[in-house]
Amino acid sequence: TNMDRPLGCAIGNSLEVLEAVSVLKGNEVPDFDRVCVALASTLLSLCYGWSREESEKRVYESIRSGAALAKFREWIFAQGGNTEFIDNPKALGSAKYIIEYKAKGSGYISFMNTEVIGKAAAALGAGREKTTDSVDHTAGIMLKKKTGDKVNIGDTVAVLYTNKEDAEIEASRLISEAIIYSEEKPNEEPLVYGIIK
Repeated sequence: TNMDRPLGCAIGNSLEVLEAVSVLKGNEVPDFDRVCVALASTLLSLCYGWSREESEKRVYESIRSGAALAKFREWIFAQGGNTEFIDNPKALGSAKYIIEYKAKGSGYISFMNTEVIGKAAAALGAGREKTTDSVDHTAGIMLKKKTGDKVNIGDTVAVLYTNKEDAEIEASRLISEAIIYSEEKPNEEPLVYGIIK
């Protein structure tokens, strides 16, 4: 996949889980839904020898019918997990501080440095800077704008979730560093470059 652009909108444990549930419920999640379908259909093709087209058709059918979501519930239950969050996202908890990050420039987002955005999520508590750090499962970033989107100064580009007071200051600095704006809409690049079997 193209690692020079975010593959979904969610960064952080519970946010990513809820994004995956959204895909299983049949909602469109920019880029992420296509990556999920590509992965699932490749697995079906490898397991059953079906064509890529047939495998993809079966994946979409399982999402539409609710079978994919039902299987997800079954996996969680089999491992002793609580499936309540599937119908009630608040069951996963919520960060104490929720802050909107506003665009510092205008134009098209021509590039988002995903490594630096990952560091911003870590600063909020969603990752570790050293092995002894704990991970806050409710911390993270939800992107509202991505590579190729047009923005004006002051538009909400991302929503930051943290339980660390003032953590958004460093996270916002990093996000500002990670985003490059241009006057021209960037050429759309492939999301999936290839599949290695």
